[in-house]
Amino acid sequence: MNKGNIIFDTSLQFFSKWLIQNEYKHIFLLIDENTRKHCLPVLVSDVKILSDAQIIEIPTGEESKNLVNCEHIWSELLHNNANRDALIINLGGGLLTDIGGFAASVYKRGIPFVNIPTSLIGMIDASVGGKTGINFKSLKNQIGLFSDPDLVVICHRFLASLAQNHLLSGFGEMLKYGLILDRKLWNELKTIDIQSDLFTQTELINRCLEIKQSVVELDYYEKNYRKVLNFGHTVGHALESFFIGKSESELSHGQAVAHGLVIESIIANQCGLLSDSDTQEIEIVVFRHFQKLSLLPEYFDKLYEIMSFDKKNQNAVVNFTLLKSIGEAQIDNIVSKKGIIKALEEYMKL
Repeated sequence: MNKGNIIFDTSLQFFSKWLIQNEYKHIFLLIDENTRKHCLPVLVSDVKILSDAQIIEIPTGEESKNLVNCEHIWSELLHNNANRDALIINLGGGLLTDIGGFAASVYKRGIPFVNIPTSLIGMIDASVGGKTGINFKSLKNQIGLFSDPDLVVICHRFLASLAQNHLLSGFGEMLKYGLILDRKLWNELKTIDIQSDLFTQTELINRCLEIKQSVVELDYYEKNYRKVLNFGHTVGHALESFFIGKSESELSHGQAVAHGLVIESIIANQCGLLSDSDTQEIEIVVFRHFQKLSLLPEYFDKLYEIMSFDKKNQNAVVNFTLLKSIGEAQIDNIVSKKGIIKALEEYMKL
């Protein structure tokens, strides 16, 4: 299946032909430790032209999404005389497609890149939509730009290599899509047994990707409608940033977003937008799969401070996308610090 610059290519045969047709002078494969072990052998075996590709490896983990690793990528490109006729293939999850896309987009004012997401969250979210970037000063995605890959290759086979916690992380983003735009999808996701068969649900995965792509096509630069995708993320990014480097309790992106869905649903309920029944349903479904966080009151001011750095804010106020009902979201809701703290307190009472 081909939809714009996204292809669903389980066999990787289309991608192999595409590479041959484009005749890139240099091809670089950006990987991390996990994709080197689990995904690179599959890709090189099925796409023979990549057997001579230059490998660039960065460490695994959210802390790796930084300028130091960008410099490493750029140094490798320079060392191998990469010019604008080179191609970078980002083989990995959202972290890798974010940093790889950013590094490619600014090197020599931009060289082409391809995203091959190997995680669930990468397939349905990070690899599409044109957002690239890195973290800065322990804050999520503070430096970056909009830049589209020449191609996004969705190969569901890579999901079979994922650990359960990585599937769970992607599931948090899947829930978001149902909550903001598709109650039917939400109802289907409620019945999923992620312990056994989530990665086989290709139709649901593809539906999430289609929702993301359709929103992006309407508002690429996130001036208005695309903000609907941010539900759960204002709080979620704050939680994720807060726990970065705290190895005993570090959250994945999808886990942080899942808790953001609950807390922002509480905010919507307190604002009179979301009914008690929908709010409770969201809490039940999320906590069925995600263990509630222990958020101490002394964390609240710091979490609010992180939220105040969110890129979507304007005029020094925190801007939320909130639910009016399951399947219907409303953008541009200004919430006071008092309201946010109250929602955090209510979360801890659940």
